Amino acid sequence: RNAPPAARPAIRQLIATLVARYAAVDPPTVPPPHRAMVIIDTLGRGGAERYAVTVANRWAGQGVEVAMVSAGGELTPDLDDRVEVIEGPYEDVRGTLATVALELRSHIQRFRPDVIVSNSLATALIGRAAQGVRRVPIVNVAHGWPAERYATVARPMTVADRVVAVSPDVKRRLVEGGLPASKVVVVHNGVDVRPFHRAEDGVRTRLRAELGAPDPDHVLVVTVGRLEDQKAHQHIFSIAQQLRDSHPHVRFALVGGGSRADELAELCRAVGVEDRVVLTGSRTDVADLLGSADIFLNCSDWEGMPLSTIEGMAAGLAVVATRTEGAAELFTPATGVVVPVADVSAMADVIGTLATDTDRRLRMGEAAQVRARRHFSHTRMVDQLMDVVQTVARPAPEPRSP
Repeated sequence: RNAPPAARPAIRQLIATLVARYAAVDPPTVPPPHRAMVIIDTLGRGGAERYAVTVANRWAGQGVEVAMVSAGGELTPDLDDRVEVIEGPYEDVRGTLATVALELRSHIQRFRPDVIVSNSLATALIGRAAQGVRRVPIVNVAHGWPAERYATVARPMTVADRVVAVSPDVKRRLVEGGLPASKVVVVHNGVDVRPFHRAEDGVRTRLRAELGAPDPDHVLVVTVGRLEDQKAHQHIFSIAQQLRDSHPHVRFALVGGGSRADELAELCRAVGVEDRVVLTGSRTDVADLLGSADIFLNCSDWEGMPLSTIEGMAAGLAVVATRTEGAAELFTPATGVVVPVADVSAMADVIGTLATDTDRRLRMGEAAQVRARRHFSHTRMVDQLMDVVQTVARPAPEPRSP
């Protein structure tokens, strides 16, 4: 504005030339982190734990030095041999955060990560409290909470440099709770779809008999998940009871272990559906179990985006699921039926319909399998997470010579 009027056209032309020149230049490529530290409370058989293991293993396979920090658990043996395992008191840090943070600080100082990927609010807070002079960036993966918890967790989560929400619904609830939208990126969950397919006939026959569905006419409905309140497994017994007379060929299998195991076994007996529902406990052959079933049921009260449901889709099963976070992205009318949370009658109606309409059930299963493989693979998930990590990761400085 202060240039002489006669010079302004030339200045405008120069600015336009520079803008055109540099707009055509690709932005510099940010290299992946050399070292990444993944932190999670435990390595039990939950969805968040499986997510953490999947991320650590794929990055290790891509040449990233990875350290997994946790309290240990059933999934520890599933870690790639190249992943450094660091175990400590990270399962429940209420009242001990300062002590745990001091322990973690020593691991950070030794491992010198370029980025920390936390998998809960607690581990994000520990990761931040553990930092000394050097500030290691933190990417926190938000796996989901009950609706009433978002107002509590959203604001403290600002300690993270980026938050990865596993579904748009999780992001929306966090933003409504007070987390700045600019901090949150959505990366849909994914699973390793390769092991999931229809089981071989011999395996299928054996497992269906084990799960209470030996007759070829039986329709086997399977649910996979930790036996915790969130999963609302008590609905399965009510559904079985409702379908007892109208659909006597329907059978149910509940796969998983957890704190409600004894309670749910007793409830199954009390409702009188032991002949219709099998509780298998924890299993390591989930892919074969899914490949031997006909319908996948997710009756949870809340989810972020359930990995077990994606596995059911990948196995070629028609899906009946409650309208929890992530359902809108997972399903189309061709791949699954979504019902209101806790609506047992709706779940029973849909399962009964699919149980008697074999053609529709098979079509839905085929479409679900295609969708899972195309949109919800673990490679896509982990690589998109790396894209987010690369926006904040900072190489650790080389240690000073003595």
